[in-house]
Amino acid sequence: MSRSTDIVIAGAGITGLTAALGLSAVGIPSTLIDPARSHSTRVSAFDGRAYAISRSSQNLLNAVGVWEGIASNATEISVIAVTTGKYGEGASPLFVHFDAADGADRDFGYMVEERHLRSALAKAVSKSSLISLAFGAGVEGFESAVNGLRLNLDNGETLSTKLLLGADGRRTKIPDAMGLKRLHWDYPQSAIVCAVEHVDPHNGVAHQFFAPNGPLAILPLGTHRASLVWTETHERADMLMQLPQAAFLKELKQAFGDFLGQLNLISKPVAFPLALSALYEPVADRVAMLGDAAHGIHPLAGQGLNLGFSDVAALVEVLVDAKRRGEDISNLAVLRRYAAWRTTDTFAMSAATDGLNRLFSTKFGMPEFVPQLGMALAKASAPFRDAMMDHASGMKQSAPKLSKGILP
Repeated sequence: MSRSTDIVIAGAGITGLTAALGLSAVGIPSTLIDPARSHSTRVSAFDGRAYAISRSSQNLLNAVGVWEGIASNATEISVIAVTTGKYGEGASPLFVHFDAADGADRDFGYMVEERHLRSALAKAVSKSSLISLAFGAGVEGFESAVNGLRLNLDNGETLSTKLLLGADGRRTKIPDAMGLKRLHWDYPQSAIVCAVEHVDPHNGVAHQFFAPNGPLAILPLGTHRASLVWTETHERADMLMQLPQAAFLKELKQAFGDFLGQLNLISKPVAFPLALSALYEPVADRVAMLGDAAHGIHPLAGQGLNLGFSDVAALVEVLVDAKRRGEDISNLAVLRRYAAWRTTDTFAMSAATDGLNRLFSTKFGMPEFVPQLGMALAKASAPFRDAMMDHASGMKQSAPKLSKGILP
């Protein structure tokens, strides 16, 4: 069977769902394809996954009509506390607090469980008359055709399209097929993700604790829960993942400390190796990449998904502007406007997270006094703190209209 559509979005994860809704909001139809066999709008059981949603990303979600369905399950981040030290010895007396109350028109956004975010997006997609769904099929390969691409799906069907948007995650095969080059290196670290319950309230404070092996992020969920991203060496992460739950929790408590009282695991820990990855140019003729398919950064700042949301906002604005001018929206010249808009921000965030990880993780060969010196300079520099707060909110002057809550 062969079908035809103007825009295909490969990947119905959070970025792909949001891209379809963004295009729908400006009157552009699309087809979502995904290897998953179904498209559930139900809220599943909590598995520990959660995302930091910046103010700019909240604006985007509001503009495409889904934030209202998420807000009641979102936890506001009011303070970001950054400290250094060694597990079991407590935090260094040098620390930096970023407080949303310190500046007008600033906030750090919210923490949202993955299941609530995905469910709200899926419900909105299922109600849109401009979004077609093709589940149970992934892109096996593709070839140039007259005025477009012919996609060969792994279920034996073919799909003709003018424009392919790659939102199929870090394992995407599309860039290699198009000859797109990627900056990539592996970190000597793995991230352990899990969630805990704690006795004392977190008061909306997100903690970023830099230890010698890597950072530990403690992110508020609800009133007495926290999402954790615990960075360790590969060897230690492997060891921790082999421990029984009670032994794992004992190790975690030493890293976490007792400032929130008694801890209990509420999700199974999952570990994955870390890497930096970014396409030098996320576009080719009739193809544009976005989200994790285009870039992956260290999770220490919790900005990976926000980068993907900014991709969506920029791409939607570029495409709708080109369409209104009567241009072919799949033309490479049009797509390069999107690439030019996003590449600088992507590489800046990649460099920032990579630099912070190297500065504060002494396993990269930094002398122990260097992280303390870096923290002291950050604490003393008001311009640095202001720049970090602005970056955390995502509200830059050059941000796309959807990131400001405005339909382009």
